[in-house]
Amino acid sequence: MATIRALRNLNPSVRIIGASGIMANGKVAQTNGSGVKHFIPKPYTAGTLLKVIAQILRMDETSH
Repeated sequence: MATIRALRNLNPSVRIIGASGIMANGKVAQTNGSGVKHFIPKPYTAGTLLKVIAQILRMDETSH
């Protein structure tokens, strides 16, 4: 959480992809108030990470 807060202080619009092995359904990132909108459960593959990054970039393109 400290890292997320520090990143948000530097750039409030930073996109953060959370990853955790604690809860595979992504509830950790959503329920702790971090504002993390993208979450992938561990273990994940490079392909999974690339898909999430591509999804975020597509969202950015459509919002402009």
